[in-house]
Amino acid sequence: MRLERRHFLFTTLLVLLFLLPLTACRQEAEQPWWGEYRGFRFVVLQGDRSIRITYYAGTDTEVLIPSHINRLPVTEIGFVAFWNKGLTSVTIPDTVVTIFWSAFSDNQLSSVTFGNNVAVIMEMAFQRNRLACIYLPQSVTIIEEMAFANNQLVKVNIPPSVTAIDDFLFQRNYLEIFSIPRGVKSIGQGAFHSNRLYEIYIPDTVTSIGRFAFLSNHLTRVAIPASVEHIGDEAFLFNDITKITIGADVYIEQGRRGVFPHGFDEFYRENGSVAGTYVFESDGWHFKQYASRR
Repeated sequence: MRLERRHFLFTTLLVLLFLLPLTACRQEAEQPWWGEYRGFRFVVLQGDRSIRITYYAGTDTEVLIPSHINRLPVTEIGFVAFWNKGLTSVTIPDTVVTIFWSAFSDNQLSSVTFGNNVAVIMEMAFQRNRLACIYLPQSVTIIEEMAFANNQLVKVNIPPSVTAIDDFLFQRNYLEIFSIPRGVKSIGQGAFHSNRLYEIYIPDTVTSIGRFAFLSNHLTRVAIPASVEHIGDEAFLFNDITKITIGADVYIEQGRRGVFPHGFDEFYRENGSVAGTYVFESDGWHFKQYASRR
């Protein structure tokens, strides 16, 4: 009996000793590992066996990011991976899904080609460059704050899959005309601060406009759709707006300097916050007509 028990224990111990190295090898194989490929430093992501580029050690200023490294797809551009590298152009492959914060900030980029599967562009990803035009693929769903701030943008397309214009997204650019796509529900604070806008289209899907959203532009008229419920302080200040179409009972923040120029905020409230078109003339604001009903 004792001999059989000893044999059982000995057999069990042998099995355990055999399995432990296999378990350790498996755990080791699942851990991320690092490497460098033609100046692109990378890490292999644990979950889906794909590549995140973490740093660019190369010297080329015109960069073509590889779609695969070691047969694994490059799906992410890591935070500050290409920060301050003197880049003038970059091509992002179709395999990339996520671009992390400040990934390409503080360069001299005048050209960016996006792959067809980019979905998320995180905050400050392309700020402080020389971009004049950007064409975003239909796959993009999220563009975070300041992603394209401080460039030279005159033309931008935003796909209908985007539902928010985030804070300071396009501040300090050269935009003159901009059409916000249907589906966008909110315009963040400072989103278009300090551009050259003289015409802006806001769709009837938007419900809120943040503080400083259109501060310091060249707008002379603006149509606020009836869907808008809230407008933040100084959203349209430092424009020469003389014609405003607005819905009823819009909450206009009562800040120190107001939301609209020429004292419109007070006039709107004193006249019952009625929906319609208001015109500023030499003797002040006048209510011209009720907004058309659908």
